[in-house]
Parts: sequence; structure tokens; C-alpha cells
Amino acid sequence: MPWREQRVMGEKLKFVEAAILPGANVSALCAEHGISRQTGVRLIRSRVGCPQDNGGHERMHRDMRELQLNPARTRRGQQRACDRWVVDFNEVRPHDALGGKAPAEVYRASTSATKPTVRLPAYPPGWITRRVHRGGRICVDGDTVLVGNSLAGQLIGLKYENGLRWRAHFFDVDLGLIEIASLAESAPLSDVSTAERAPVSAAVSA
Repeated sequence: MPWREQRVMGEKLKFVEAAILPGANVSALCAEHGISRQTGVRLIRSRVGCPQDNGGHERMHRDMRELQLNPARTRRGQQRACDRWVVDFNEVRPHDALGGKAPAEVYRASTSATKPTVRLPAYPPGWITRRVHRGGRICVDGDTVLVGNSLAGQLIGLKYENGLRWRAHFFDVDLGLIEIASLAESAPLSDVSTAERAPVSAAVSA
């Protein structure tokens, strides 16, 4: 399907304008705009990029290539040439985007020290939580299941479905079904038969 060009600020304004209306349902708005209620993240697809979109970065590549036209005879000499280029770029050369000024003329160090806010997921009572290890796996009573490398270090929740099946969640994101034999003992006894609680190896459901 063709890419649809969107402006981030325009999308934010649409959401805020709808959210402040009397009787607005924020959960419904999040679903309509494709925003996770827990993480506040939305994937916005834009048109296919081109070099002109990132002129400053492409210019840097051009300048760096010029350093390769007459390389130094040693690594140390090449490093000195790169260091001279950095000084020229930041303190000498005027930049059109800065009104003819060098970056050093307009740079001001921030006076406020801000620390990122780390949000921990909270899962409903009765769910089982596990921390994802390096390599993207969780460990439950000796059984290991791969849930994804991108979740390494994160806390996920496991909600019992039926039999050996548990549904994995990260915040409100459904990660899919997994099968963990050892967790069958933690499931409600009314929902697990003797046959279903027979030990089998942990596996990821297709």
C-alpha cells in the first residue's frame, strides 16, 4: 500500500483536541489513533526517504570522503586530520542553517539535569511475571522459552489461557501464546485436567 505522509505535531494536535472534548473516551481514542494506552507509542509511517531529507548528514559524509582523497600515511596522522576537520566544522566554518554562524557560536550547554523516567509495567493479580534474560528468553522452573531479544531486561506478564497455554504481555501489548509445562501447576485446578498437567517440554506456540 502507498505510504501516507504525516506530520507528528499535526497528529498530536488531532489527538489532544479530541481528548479534551467533554465525554471523550481516551481508551477509544488510543485505539482509533493506533496508540498504546500504556506506552504512549504510535508507529507513524511516512513516505520513502531520500538523501535531500537529511542534507546536513549527507554533507558530513561528503566532507569525510574528501579526507580519504589524500589520506595520511599512518592512523595517527589520519586521526589528526579528522580532529582538524571537527574543529573547522564546529568553530570555523559558517553554516547556512545557523544564519552564517559556526555551531560553537550558538551552542549553549543545558543547565538542567534531567533523568529519564523509567516506567515499570503493572499486571493484574493472578498473572505471573518474569524478567526476560539476555538472549530474549524467560525461565520458569527450569523451562526456558524464547520471547524475543528486543525484550531483554524487561518484565513481562503471563496470563493463563488453558491447558499448557499462557498468553504473554508487555504492558498492554499482546506478545502471543506460549506453552510452559511447569506453569500448569500454577493454573486454576478447575481449568487444568490431569492429562493436561502431564510434564512436557516448553515450546512456543505457532
